[in-house]
Amino acid sequence: MMGQRVLVACVLSASLLAGCTSSLRTHKLASPHLHHHRARRYVGLPVPPTGPHVPLPPNFYGVNFDLAGFMPFARSDTGALLAALEPSTIRWPGGTEADFYDWHNGLDTQKPTKVTFTLQDLAAAYRATGAIPIFDLNVLASDNATNPSDQIAMLKAAQQLGLPIDYVEIGNELYSNAPGVPQAFPDGSSYARTVSIYVRALRRAFPGVKIAADTIPFPEDKREMSWDAQLLAGLNGTNAPDAFIVHFYPGLYQNPFHSSDLAALFENIYNSLTELSQAVQHLGGKPVWLTEYNMRGPYQIFRKMGVSPAEHDYAHELYLAAFAAMLPRVRGLALVDCWTAFADGFYGAWQDPTSPFLTPAGQAIEMVDSVAKEATMAQTILVPGVPELPNGEPGVVGERFMGTGKSGAAILVNLTSETVSLPAGGWLVFGSRYEQVTGDPTVAKLAAPIPAIGIVGEAGLSLPPYSLTIIGRALASPWE
Repeated sequence: MMGQRVLVACVLSASLLAGCTSSLRTHKLASPHLHHHRARRYVGLPVPPTGPHVPLPPNFYGVNFDLAGFMPFARSDTGALLAALEPSTIRWPGGTEADFYDWHNGLDTQKPTKVTFTLQDLAAAYRATGAIPIFDLNVLASDNATNPSDQIAMLKAAQQLGLPIDYVEIGNELYSNAPGVPQAFPDGSSYARTVSIYVRALRRAFPGVKIAADTIPFPEDKREMSWDAQLLAGLNGTNAPDAFIVHFYPGLYQNPFHSSDLAALFENIYNSLTELSQAVQHLGGKPVWLTEYNMRGPYQIFRKMGVSPAEHDYAHELYLAAFAAMLPRVRGLALVDCWTAFADGFYGAWQDPTSPFLTPAGQAIEMVDSVAKEATMAQTILVPGVPELPNGEPGVVGERFMGTGKSGAAILVNLTSETVSLPAGGWLVFGSRYEQVTGDPTVAKLAAPIPAIGIVGEAGLSLPPYSLTIIGRALASPWE
């Protein structure tokens, strides 16, 4: 992991390096909605306790590797940039583009360009990262809705390139009103027939493959509102998929966005996780793949009024890191893939193909993915005495990740304006290496702040206001 994290720092521009001191300076903001009276350090408390161990499914965290994002980066070393994010899965070729993707020529049939995005590009990404592909099939083109032969041929071609065929999605957001989609799939029942055809064909061609179908957790129109019930009614027994797919872009629309709005934004992290948990429980008990997520906010407001200023700010990094870190707490989630690796506004982890830099959103995902790499268990870290958010939830999010024979790594997100001190002991091992970023959540950040690197001392570790910290194992062990 060290080599990959060095790469992240190396690709940042010289101007960013020159500014790293100020970007890492601790900023104390007035947050009147947080329940506290004065800044204080929590020193001398018992070792922070942890919650119960929760099994973490294999290859839990990943990132999207989509055609539209790839196009401007086609001449870059996308393999190295993907590897720096440390995903366990990479979803390909989209997004919306998957529904219009022609694998024979590597083009989007709806928006053809001179840039091709091929199985060879995916194979190169796999060699660079070791991340297992999640194939998102095109079931719209030609007669693909009823004839899976073309998409099975694509998967066999991928297999010949050495790519594992472990995870397959049957289309992307086919409940949506994208061009041609309602005509091909007027309701969930019509989609269920396609899913049934593909499930049987894929299992014959690729024994052991895991297959997932589209559901919509937060429907908005009549067609969407009946989609899930119709889909579930049409799938059972041997024609049922192994999992269902949800996409979720939580957040609030706050314009203008000031320090007084931070508490509402950060409590929304917990509220959104509750919403997601409730949506997942309505899908018949099958595993759920969250194959797109990021911080955005209400879809209709986003379309009509534009993005919230918070999406530009360092608050985006804190929100996304805390949300992603807590995803193991959502019962039923089996895979989660952030949107997206490249470009696509403030959601892309990497920006500017001429001189790539990591965005705050990208750094949030890179830090979470790195501490969870190869983990088999997750565990909530409880930090006593921290200020509460308005909904009563703790202002410090903590999650620990452990694997077989490993002492584990942890991530801590301080969502408050106060410094929090953690004593060494228990899971917080003296001599462990940590990386830490902090900043003013209301300040726009194009590039991610460069982490400060340190060692956990005998007295423990300090979490500055509005900070993101990842903690590895003791230096006596190799850092991976």
